Amino acid sequence: MYRNEPSEELEEMLNMAAGQTPAHFKIAEIAKSFPETADTLLLDKYLTNEQAASARVFRVYRPTPPHYHATCDGSPETFVRAV
Repeated sequence: MYRNEPSEELEEMLNMAAGQTPAHFKIAEIAKSFPETADTLLLDKYLTNEQAASARVFRVYRPTPPHYHATCDGSPETFVRAV
């Protein structure tokens, strides 16, 4: 049986009922807002920072060695290891 996708209006109502607010971001404008230079390795701007998920836009100003994050929950226990 074919199932239609919910309309944008219905999806927005369902999100609101679940306590979620849909959002749209202008990523290019956010990226352009970062300065040309910085004293730090990188600058970032959170788009959303919820317990279930977060999203950020980064601008990296210095070469960054290959590495990985041992965890990705943003907790103080998060640490970075060089590869």
